Amino acid sequence: VIYQHGPSEGALDIYESCVLYEFGINEGVAFAECAEGPNMEKFDRNVSTLVEHCLPCTHCHQQVETCVCEYGKKLEVAMAKATPSHPGVPFVVVNGKPIDDPLAVQQAVCEALPDEARPSSCSSGRKTGYLRSVAGLTDDLDGFGSQPSDRSICI
Repeated sequence: VIYQHGPSEGALDIYESCVLYEFGINEGVAFAECAEGPNMEKFDRNVSTLVEHCLPCTHCHQQVETCVCEYGKKLEVAMAKATPSHPGVPFVVVNGKPIDDPLAVQQAVCEALPDEARPSSCSSGRKTGYLRSVAGLTDDLDGFGSQPSDRSICI
């Protein structure tokens, strides 16, 4: 497995896989949000400190450590294999298909919903109506995203 952000990312990924495996989706997502959010900078990307701070329970440290040692790498490889091919991060998956254009997410979601479940924004004819309204964008950006160089997201 190749880590985009170095070995500490790999170590944290293994812990995330083990928390997910041992405690389920709710605790797994909560752990990932805690470890990869503002705490990552707060604790200077120190995996041990992040794990200690973000584990879902104080008594589960040994259970997670056992998972990491016994089958953490296998879980990590399984997670990597389960990840669809995608152009980079962040990425959105709709019905198992990665959406590589952030302005196409609404259209993909609308197309995936049955007609009776589609919100009115799906039939408005504006493919990015919600995104535009949240961002306060106007129609003068209609050409945005038409060139490959325009498809990056700046954070």
